[in-house]
Amino acid sequence: MEEAVKIHIFLLLAINCILFLGFSCGESKPSPTTLPAMTISPTTTPPQTTTPLTTPVSFEVEINGDTFIPANITVPVGATVTWIHRDREADSAFWFHNVTSETGLFDSGLLAFGDTFSYTFTERGTFNYYNKEFPYRRGTVIVG
Repeated sequence: MEEAVKIHIFLLLAINCILFLGFSCGESKPSPTTLPAMTISPTTTPPQTTTPLTTPVSFEVEINGDTFIPANITVPVGATVTWIHRDREADSAFWFHNVTSETGLFDSGLLAFGDTFSYTFTERGTFNYYNKEFPYRRGTVIVG
């Protein structure tokens, strides 16, 4: 039995040597100049784009008493802010307010009780506004 194992190992070594010699000695190794040229195509990454809001986003600001509620609001780009006049003074049926940007970006004109004014913010930034009828009423929309 030992003799059969020795023969088997010898045959495996012989086959390995033949294969090794056949591949390494039978053919000449190519020189670096004879290697085929490799072309590397760069992978392209799609350009980064800002995804617009797919679903309209809206926020409400209430005009009531001596203030905007909330006075400061943060919204994403593309959001619409709607101001709602809810200030009903007991002694006046014609109590008017407005919403005016400090930079003139938007101006609601006069709003009676129940009226609304909406503006869609398309750029990032801080937008301060006030009420022309009562200039101490101020608010800020932060778009980010």
